[in-house]
Amino acid sequence: MSLLRVEGLGKSFGGLRALRDVDVEIPEKEFFGIIGPNGAGKTTLFSVLAGQIRPTAGKVTFNGVDITGWSANRIASRGLVRTFQLMRPFESMTVLENVAVASHNKYRSVGKARRHAAAVIERVGLERYMTSMSGTLPTAGLKRLELARALALEPQLILLDEVLAGLVPTERAPIIELLRDIHREGVTVMFVEHIMAAVMTLSERLLVMHEGQQLALGLPEDVIQDPRVIDAYLGEDYS
Repeated sequence: MSLLRVEGLGKSFGGLRALRDVDVEIPEKEFFGIIGPNGAGKTTLFSVLAGQIRPTAGKVTFNGVDITGWSANRIASRGLVRTFQLMRPFESMTVLENVAVASHNKYRSVGKARRHAAAVIERVGLERYMTSMSGTLPTAGLKRLELARALALEPQLILLDEVLAGLVPTERAPIIELLRDIHREGVTVMFVEHIMAAVMTLSERLLVMHEGQQLALGLPEDVIQDPRVIDAYLGEDYS
């Protein structure tokens, strides 16, 4: 049984059809990549899956349960969690406090939540910033904090929205290795990314979206040779 099954998923905003007839199945422990031009519907797909917005058509099944239209909190409590490209931590709170807020969803005891948060912060390599105000973190630190807040919910499936965006190559490499470690530990990963070197390195399968629809789906090495993908997104220089 697939961990996640998306069937005929659609989302319209007035006359704009942001998603149309999206069908995909994700087995447990897959590292699944999503690419496509800006406005292709990638982030909208994540927002529907994670419960931030309700679909106007289709069905989402997670772990055999129909979660279509569920709230974000309810979906997260089932083990499907997302990160955001635009990081918005509580800037007036420390890194530990930020992650502890997420930990409270799993651990009602303040002490247990803080201990769990501290362990997750160490897991993502932010222990030196434990007591720093989150608003003082550099971009790479904010990316790790966003990951920590998601991991504090102990996800079975994590949706990563451009986790490498805004980072220089020397900052990307350790984040990529961290993502590999998270995946090795049994977390299923879906990620939206524009940095093709990372996409090709990490993805086991690759979905290409264009104008709210699936353009191609398959092994990365096959997908990037698809003339439609080259025309719509990669450009001839990539072929």
